[in-house]
Amino acid sequence: MNKSTRNEHYIKVLLAIGDHSVAQDLLSMLNWEDLGFQICSTVENGKDAWKLFLHQLPDLVITDPQLSMMDGLLLTQNIRKKMPDVHVVFLATEADFETARQAVALNVSAFFLYRELTAALLGQCLLSIREKILRRTNMVRLYRRSCLEAFLCAPENPGREEALSKELTDIPSVCWGIILVGEPQKILPFTPWNSGNAVGAHNYLRQLVCAPWVLEQLHREFHCQIIAIPCLGSSVLVLLCFEQSFARKSSQASIICQVAEVIWNACGDRGQHPTVLYQENCLTAVSQIYAVYLTLVQHFRYTIFGFSQQIVNILALGQLLPSQEGSIPLNQIKSFSGIEYDQIIKFLEREYDSLSRTKDIKYLEVFLQAVDHLLDNLLQHEMCSPADAETIRLKIGECVSIRELKELLEQFVYHTCCSGESAYSLRIRKVIRFIYQNYMLDISIQDAAAQVGLSPEYLNKVFKREVGVGFSRYLTAYRIKVSKDLLSRGEDRIGEVAELVGYKNSQYFSVVFRQEVGVSPTEFVRKQ
Repeated sequence: MNKSTRNEHYIKVLLAIGDHSVAQDLLSMLNWEDLGFQICSTVENGKDAWKLFLHQLPDLVITDPQLSMMDGLLLTQNIRKKMPDVHVVFLATEADFETARQAVALNVSAFFLYRELTAALLGQCLLSIREKILRRTNMVRLYRRSCLEAFLCAPENPGREEALSKELTDIPSVCWGIILVGEPQKILPFTPWNSGNAVGAHNYLRQLVCAPWVLEQLHREFHCQIIAIPCLGSSVLVLLCFEQSFARKSSQASIICQVAEVIWNACGDRGQHPTVLYQENCLTAVSQIYAVYLTLVQHFRYTIFGFSQQIVNILALGQLLPSQEGSIPLNQIKSFSGIEYDQIIKFLEREYDSLSRTKDIKYLEVFLQAVDHLLDNLLQHEMCSPADAETIRLKIGECVSIRELKELLEQFVYHTCCSGESAYSLRIRKVIRFIYQNYMLDISIQDAAAQVGLSPEYLNKVFKREVGVGFSRYLTAYRIKVSKDLLSRGEDRIGEVAELVGYKNSQYFSVVFRQEVGVSPTEFVRKQ
């Protein structure tokens, strides 16, 4: 068995053997890990064995009928009351018909005499037990998922609630938490959640959440089992089942948050960065699950008011009430007719502030209509091309947070209206647009002149009169500005940055950069 397979399907074993030498012989008889088993603990009396069983919840217990403080038969009786599906193997040092009869009555998986036990017999027994455990585990997980799905589709059906209650009772839990994991909610389009997709949808996030190593970590650190089902398109609903060793109520919120972090990190390790929305209050009745489920689903879209790729406590989303501040009606947005940069930025900052405070989805829709009106004004005044407007609309739709939307629009408005560009003639504005869109190419004033139907000499004269510098000087300054931004990020080498801003020769780029900035690109990067 290869290593990856072992890691996915370790069967936890508790050895409760009174004779230390027998326990050591058992451990050395075969390679347990190669067979997919992991020895959790080895103890020599029944009392300690029972304590460890409650703490570790092993899948298999190998015990000696003659244990001190609590014999193997009493230990097995307690195990059957607590977790009847746990496998128990008896290893007796002496033949005793009555002990064997009682062991059979307790439904032990196997009964061996130590003097007759061989590695082949033990290995065959373990493989048989492993197959049964894996088969049952997969069936139980599938059935628990189906019970949860059925209940959420028809919570008013008493039969479905009863079936789910029974399955949750089989898990040694005292309370439940709920987490919703989904791809970051995009600002546009405002597509409603479709409950018809709730059941049975293929979902890669569920596979990440239910990765075996994640399940093992949650069980080891938080004594938590999970039931995860595809939920509403590309989301996953995760029901956390905390065992009886769960912490006091005062620390429940902190622990549920830590579980949310484990799940978020598990997805991140596989290249995904979803939003994880959690309800910090634990539930103690099945009837509460549906109400919390609805709350999470209805509030998930409000996570756009926070950050993308986030872990969100539902309480942190605030009251989520409609705006009481009297936002600007659409019919008053005509003040954009002047297309002044400062005016537009002030409007955006004021409205962002209102959005951040109110977290009002309806007002966000109105705000986006105002942005659309702004784009129409920019088109009307030929401050941007139809292609630019369409591109920015598509990028707005891909935003997953208000902050990302704010940065996108401010950058667009800056490139559209900055540096007094609105005061330039139509032809000069087109030339500046040409520079912004093609600075990374080998362009010249001849190329720009062809765009506006002027001779290169006359264009340079007009450009310098309106802008204050000639075409080449403006192009160089803009290229160096962009290169400084790229170098500050630290993602590209100097030679790569030179090519990205239109310089084929990195040495020449360094000379120009020093002339413009006062230091070489290398020194600039070192100071960042």
